[in-house]
Amino acid sequence: MKLKRIFAGALALCLCASLWVGTVPAQAAGTLAPAFVDIPDSAQAESAELLRLLGVISGDGAGHFSPNDQLTRAEFCAMAIGVRKETAQAEAMMNYTFFKDVRGDHWARGFINYASRITVGDSGERLVSGVGDANFAPDRPIEFAEAVTMVVRLLGYSQKDISTGATWYSGYMAVGRAAGLLEGLDLAPEAYLTRGQAAVLFRNLLFADMKDAGKSFFATLGGTESGEVVLLSTNATAPDGTKGCLAVTGESGTTTYKTDHAAFDPALQGAKVNLMLDEDQKVVAVRTVDTVSRRVVTLSAHEATYITTAAGERITIPSTATFYRGSEKTTYDKVYMDLKAGGQLSLVYDRTGKLEYAFLSAGSDTTYDIATRLTAVYEDASPSPRTPLTVRVLGTNLTVLESAVEELSAFKPGDRVTLLLTADGKVAGAAKPDNNARSTLVGIVTEGSADSANVKPILGLKDSTGADVTFSGSVSTSAEKLVGELVILSSSRADTLALTRVGESGAKGTLNVQNRTLGGEALADRVYLYERTAGGKPEPIDWNQITVATVPASKISYAGTDESGKVNVLVLNDVTGDGYAYGYLSPRTKEVDVPASGGLPESSYNEYYIDLTCGGKTEFRVRSNTGLRSSTPGGIAKDVNGWGSYITLTEIKRVPRSSFNTETMTVTISGVTYPIAENVECYNRTTGLWFGTGAEGLAAARAYGESLSVYYDKSPSEGGKIRMVVVG
Repeated sequence: MKLKRIFAGALALCLCASLWVGTVPAQAAGTLAPAFVDIPDSAQAESAELLRLLGVISGDGAGHFSPNDQLTRAEFCAMAIGVRKETAQAEAMMNYTFFKDVRGDHWARGFINYASRITVGDSGERLVSGVGDANFAPDRPIEFAEAVTMVVRLLGYSQKDISTGATWYSGYMAVGRAAGLLEGLDLAPEAYLTRGQAAVLFRNLLFADMKDAGKSFFATLGGTESGEVVLLSTNATAPDGTKGCLAVTGESGTTTYKTDHAAFDPALQGAKVNLMLDEDQKVVAVRTVDTVSRRVVTLSAHEATYITTAAGERITIPSTATFYRGSEKTTYDKVYMDLKAGGQLSLVYDRTGKLEYAFLSAGSDTTYDIATRLTAVYEDASPSPRTPLTVRVLGTNLTVLESAVEELSAFKPGDRVTLLLTADGKVAGAAKPDNNARSTLVGIVTEGSADSANVKPILGLKDSTGADVTFSGSVSTSAEKLVGELVILSSSRADTLALTRVGESGAKGTLNVQNRTLGGEALADRVYLYERTAGGKPEPIDWNQITVATVPASKISYAGTDESGKVNVLVLNDVTGDGYAYGYLSPRTKEVDVPASGGLPESSYNEYYIDLTCGGKTEFRVRSNTGLRSSTPGGIAKDVNGWGSYITLTEIKRVPRSSFNTETMTVTISGVTYPIAENVECYNRTTGLWFGTGAEGLAAARAYGESLSVYYDKSPSEGGKIRMVVVG
């Protein structure tokens, strides 16, 4: 497959410096790595998958792409040469020296040298240039404006096509925006580009039009398009028996296309799309057509000329309207009597608002990720228990997915049922409660009394209106001492909560972060990872926030399992330290007067506070601030009751700015390498001003002074990070 060989061969050398590029050799181009599992942003995930199919990237071989890591100028330069199919020319220039800081042993020397000799347009302008003084700064993170400028030039634009502006990059950014290169990227021009953002930028490049060629960049590489078609199935079978194909229909009839893409979202079924095809006519991307609009509704009732949605809306459907039912093309009048409540119907309209066609989603093609289970009493359903499109348990209405309608219809109000829930609270299945289908829903008790409690699930469950879910009800045992605790929630009676406190250690064994195992057993493919800080409510975190190799069982508050018995929910306890707010801590005491009452004399008591200063001032009420000195570097967080808890930081003075590695966000001091927090706070003691957080604040602090002080919470071996950097 030529497109894959173009990129894979071009970028093999980059592996030594980054996970960004792949190691797929030309002869193995048909053996593709699995889809990436660490990209939560859907646009970045789809962009990375497209580049993976083309051989541009391959991650680390374990399905990890590291989307939040930054790219260097050298890495982005190599990408640009790769997409131009000029790797051989770049390799031929490895022995030349054009920039003083691109030495002979630098992996990207040939790419940088060759890119600096490529001319764009007809002006003689070079694709890339140095940073002055015959230097290129190959290992400096690339700024967004620099990346956009290079990509604009790849489309054939040169300086004479660019209008002048307030800055050197203003014109390039304007052309990039007009060409569609900036779609989905809301970044400041000086911001450093991450891998995930770069994937989106290169995806936009592939589908952007060349300046004068009259075709897209993708087409210059041999790619083609299917034209506008209706996507019938994302899981079709080809005539030769190949599964996981895409079935579409258009002017030339129904066609099945093969793909090496990770499973496409079944929600695309019924959409009008344009398939992007490689030279083997395999699908590498699906682009929705913007000349039509699409609504997806859930059927509740239907008649000869209209349907009623689950929300109660009546929508007119002409009897002769084109209607797709799976791969069958017919008209509405021929199928409406056979439609079933709960079906997902796509309605596609042209720009005038006329219904172009309707498409009935096939429920058997749709699967859902079961994140947790809730065992409770089935209280009610709407519109009816026979067609339950929403179900009410514990006083909360939850949306029922099409896949669960039939299962749930076997139960009736008053029955005890175990609901299989997605991570956002939709009901994807129903089962009779037993040892294999017991409640696993974990929440935190936000309020508790002798006879009632409120429980907030740690997974961000939503009710049928889209509002956050908090379950409330009576309790048979006092919940006063459970406030702030993690509990497993279930119910055996309507409006009554059964709370089982999660123990101090919810795991049997050590968590191996690198291998993704717990007690030696592999975790589920998708793990919902949370952390509690200082007794606060669990907050979602990413794997890359954990800097220790292993987490002991004593630091794991809860480990929940999915339907296969693999752990898919983990709640850690004060592991990363990222849940604290960092800055300067100062104690403060407030005397509160109590007026005379009930025969008691007038009195007073003290309330204790800590003020956090970091670009502003934030007040935390604490139970005690004894021993804390004013302006102590530290971190502070609130528990679920609003009480603050603080830690102090350890200082290391006179750290040369050369000790910092901004590419890896680390600093090495006396042979010990400390990770730098992604949101590290940076302060100028001389001016009293805060530079800001993260890489930009750190760059400003290093530019201001040659010697800095750093403050860390724990040693690197304990998972600590640099939390503050101070200059002056």
